[in-house]
Amino acid sequence: MKNIKKIIFGIALMFFSTYNVLADTFYYSDLEFGKDGFGPIGQTCSQVLGTTVVKIVHSSVGILRIVAVFIAIISAMFTLTTAITSKDADGLKKAGKKCVVMGVVLLCIGVFPSVATLIASIFGFDTTCIF
Repeated sequence: MKNIKKIIFGIALMFFSTYNVLADTFYYSDLEFGKDGFGPIGQTCSQVLGTTVVKIVHSSVGILRIVAVFIAIISAMFTLTTAITSKDADGLKKAGKKCVVMGVVLLCIGVFPSVATLIASIFGFDTTCIF
């Protein structure tokens, strides 16, 4: 029963890690986000890179995050399937621990853009072209 709770917690953590807590709820003007911009002209990130490159970067970051979730879910399924079919209690414990670790990693992947945007806004960096 204890292992089943760990497994369910790990799988739930994987699914909830896809939820992105956006730092857009903060008022950037209050934090003076991107006040100075880049270089002596004070350009924004999208002005420096261009709208096409910004869209490519946004898309690639999103795709990488989604692919990471799918890989983790499929890996967890194979790990749990082999442990359950072999009816090995020790293998099931290891599979449960691996699923929990994958869930924590996915949680970090899901929360990273929000934390990075918040830290960048505190120091006045413009990260709008990345996340």
